[in-house]
Amino acid sequence: MSNEWQPIETSPRNHTRILLFVPPYGSTTGHWDCLFGDDGWNMHAVLNKSAEPTHWMPLPDPPKENE
Repeated sequence: MSNEWQPIETSPRNHTRILLFVPPYGSTTGHWDCLFGDDGWNMHAVLNKSAEPTHWMPLPDPPKENE
């Protein structure tokens, strides 16, 4: 999987947490939420829920326990 920004149309839509770019707010983590028939982005640091992400990339691997 690429570690570069990709168009939002290519993002996973299965609750996978990813890095989102949301103009004019910048980047935040989030996931596509399709529970209860209310499909849409759940963005963790954007209070304006009408904002739409334009790009995404996978989250990096977490550090190893001994790092």
